[in-house]
Amino acid sequence: EDDKQVGYLTVWKEDITPELIKENWRSLEEKVESFVLGMNFSGNRKLTCNLTTVNYYIENEEPFHIRNDIDIDAIIRRSKGEDYSYCYAELPALQCNMTINIQPSSLPATMPNIPPILKRFILTVIQAEDLDEHSANYQDEKLKRWFLILEELEETKNTPSYNEIKCARHFVSHSSCHGSEVILFLKRELPSAVYVNDSGKEEARFSRDNQSHISLVSQYETKARNWARNLINQQITRIDNCAT
Repeated sequence: EDDKQVGYLTVWKEDITPELIKENWRSLEEKVESFVLGMNFSGNRKLTCNLTTVNYYIENEEPFHIRNDIDIDAIIRRSKGEDYSYCYAELPALQCNMTINIQPSSLPATMPNIPPILKRFILTVIQAEDLDEHSANYQDEKLKRWFLILEELEETKNTPSYNEIKCARHFVSHSSCHGSEVILFLKRELPSAVYVNDSGKEEARFSRDNQSHISLVSQYETKARNWARNLINQQITRIDNCAT
């Protein structure tokens, strides 16, 4: 639209018989969802979509507006030449539109396509990257979210790099850490964080107010971010290849 804050995306399928409307309706919604997830993953995190208008076209007739199963049944009956009238309660309208709440940005050269099965990973990415907008030090919270992705998608977990990020995540996730692996990691990376408790055992405690703690966590948050996004990109490619 003229204000460049609202745009419209239309997706469609051709040669769909009335009996298959319901099945294909969902697949079209998934196409829209894939586009929005792709835009979110590429940095347009506040782009949203409301599914609104779904139409079915029969040659030489006005488009049928579909809101519910009754509408679909009417189309099926009319396609068979039956006279069919009905009453219905108006439901909330369905429409495909996207409201952009950030500075207008150019559409991508190729259509983003994030498989809906990866939606929860994209939502985790959005949660983590939204924390970038805050002035407070939230590197620990971002690290936790990135590691959720690594924990599930990374198949090789016995590498030094993975274990280092895992130890950094443990450091920020508990009120105090005393596991031997985490203590050894901190003794090497941040010796000042390790102390002897009243029981004579070594432990460590993360402090968001300590700049040296934030610097260490920031280092591993960046590594985890890059790793997690690469893993998601690999999943997108793998699923696309399987689909073709």
